[in-house]
Amino acid sequence: MTVAKDSSDYLRAMIDSLEDELLVIDRDYRIVELSDAVLRRHGKSREEVIGQHCYEISHGLPELCHPPRHECPLRLVWDTGKPARVTHIHVYERQGERQERFVDIIASPVKDERGNVLAVAEAMRDVTEAKQMELQIAEAHRSLLALNSIASVVSQSLDLDTVLRSALNKTLEIMKVDTGGILLWDEERQMLCYRVHHGLSDNYVRGVCCQLGEGIAGKVAETGEAILLEDISKDPRAAHPGLIAAEGLSAFASVPLRSKEKVLGVMNIASHDARRFTNDDLQLLSNIAAQVAVAVENAKYTRKSSTRTRSEASSCGESSQFRRRGAGASPENSTMRHHRPSPASLPAWKPWRGLYPRVPLMPGTN
Repeated sequence: MTVAKDSSDYLRAMIDSLEDELLVIDRDYRIVELSDAVLRRHGKSREEVIGQHCYEISHGLPELCHPPRHECPLRLVWDTGKPARVTHIHVYERQGERQERFVDIIASPVKDERGNVLAVAEAMRDVTEAKQMELQIAEAHRSLLALNSIASVVSQSLDLDTVLRSALNKTLEIMKVDTGGILLWDEERQMLCYRVHHGLSDNYVRGVCCQLGEGIAGKVAETGEAILLEDISKDPRAAHPGLIAAEGLSAFASVPLRSKEKVLGVMNIASHDARRFTNDDLQLLSNIAAQVAVAVENAKYTRKSSTRTRSEASSCGESSQFRRRGAGASPENSTMRHHRPSPASLPAWKPWRGLYPRVPLMPGTN
């Protein structure tokens, strides 16, 4: 009896020394045993955890885990009798602060002598830092591919509208939204107006031309700073709430098109569903906007150069035509150009004259 108790105490001490969390869960998905690491992470006592459903403690949910959020490893073990491995996001609440952590879970069957599964043991390890690094690498790869795609589409044409339309469509595809537009600053009207758009009604596009500082786009153009909104329909800075409500816009992102410290316009993207644009989304949109701004500058420069070249060519053509008309208008000019004088009319050629100083001739010479 003493040996068994000593073994039990030793096993308990060994389990509690683990940094990883350990849960033993029965067929009703209730926790029947645990390690001290679980109590430390959740800031709870043993009495508060034993007998509770695993999904209540780990996820703060009232029901069993299920796709698409999570695949329950316990079900896999009960169904197959074999271990299962998954990665979940667990919720930890301590002193009123809620944290979400990535947890790698290995669920293993606890069997009796006959091989029947009596319970499931879950060993859980916090892999948040590694997962975040993995996500950062994936996001960097996604951004690189996105920028390469934008560079490819904007380099296929020098026509401004074609460039803007291609860039907008590719941006919407990358950001997984279906609504957006690009506004450019109109020097003559002193207004910011949509040049290209997708998923917006003509009534909305005509009605939201704005001045610097007016509305969301106007403020972005004035300050050169991007604005991200979870719901534009509730933001007091929106200049046309009626049009926004009619469009059903919700999540909204507006970034400046800046080139050489000058704001050329604004790119807007929006979603009709609830969504929170992240800082990574903002960084990607800003990089895309910088490429679009350069493309806008190039297109404008090409158009000006083409116009100047045509003007100069037209001026040269008119001048050449004038000279041709002037030269052929007088018959005398024509005669002079084609008249060849006779040799008799030319003075005798004396090559030594003019080459040496003139001196008096000797008497008796010619």
